[in-house]
Amino acid sequence: MICTVTVLNFTSTPEAFSTAEIIFGIIILALIAILIFIARLETIIDEQGIRARFFPFHINFRYFPWRSIKKINVRTYAPLQEYGGWGIRGFFGRGKAYNIKGNKGIQLLLNDEKHLLIGTQKPQEAENVLNYYTNNGFPTGNQL
Repeated sequence: MICTVTVLNFTSTPEAFSTAEIIFGIIILALIAILIFIARLETIIDEQGIRARFFPFHINFRYFPWRSIKKINVRTYAPLQEYGGWGIRGFFGRGKAYNIKGNKGIQLLLNDEKHLLIGTQKPQEAENVLNYYTNNGFPTGNQL
């Protein structure tokens, strides 16, 4: 709505945009809206490790084997304060975050001391699965 009002405002001035420029702007805005609409964060936790994909920005899953994870837990976080918002984030020296909405996530501390937070809408389910693998031991014996 704001974009439409802005385009109409610019077209009423003597230095109006050409039709091609307006169409190009609308196409760019539509593509951004489509990307936001189809974006989804997929997480798989199994006996091999954790896989995460932020579609359509990641075509393939990012793989984090258990042996590469030093510490892991489900936690509540502040998306704006800690990571500057939602999406693929890596600002403010707090590590990287993949999140779409909400304030719950799976926090990983990797063996190379890098931090990664993967947002989740199913924190209890994620915690149950992580507890299952913790209680049954990781292949490397890492403690959570």
